[in-house]
Amino acid sequence: MTTTNAKIAQQLFKNAIDLMRQEAFTDPKNVSDTRVIANLAAKHIKWDCNDSYHVIEMLLHECNDKEVADEFSRIHQVHITQWEV
Repeated sequence: MTTTNAKIAQQLFKNAIDLMRQEAFTDPKNVSDTRVIANLAAKHIKWDCNDSYHVIEMLLHECNDKEVADEFSRIHQVHITQWEV
C-alpha cells in the first residue's frame, strides 16, 4: 500500500466512524471513537464471537503487544470448551 493509499484509507475510516456515530447511537456526542470502531467491527463480522477474538488478537499484534496477543489467542479454545459441555 502506498502512502497515498494509506492516507485515503485512514480518511475513509475516520469518515466511517463519524457516519456510524451519527447513525447508530442516540447520543452521538457522548460516544467515543473506540466504541464506534467496536460497533463497526461487530457489524462487519456479523457479531461472531470467534471472529471477534481473532480481531482482538490481530489488533494486539498491530499495536506490537505480541506477548498479550499470544496469551489472548488461547481464549478461543476456552470459548470452544465452554460451549462443548
